[in-house]
Amino acid sequence: MKKFADLNLNIQTENLELFERAIRKASWLGYKIVGTPLPPKITKEKVEQLKKIAKNFGVDFTSRVNLS
Repeated sequence: MKKFADLNLNIQTENLELFERAIRKASWLGYKIVGTPLPPKITKEKVEQLKKIAKNFGVDFTSRVNLS
């Protein structure tokens, strides 16, 4: 079975319901790793929430910050 990754998925992280729907769809499409740029001032707690949502769907979540 092939595994897919998208390390530049543009998901709205402010709205957890929309984030969950996007992760659910990514999981359904076979993605195992999803990465998205996050705002520089995002809290550690919010990042943990996003990781937990992704984990519930069997997707590893990686985050990054755009410096430009």
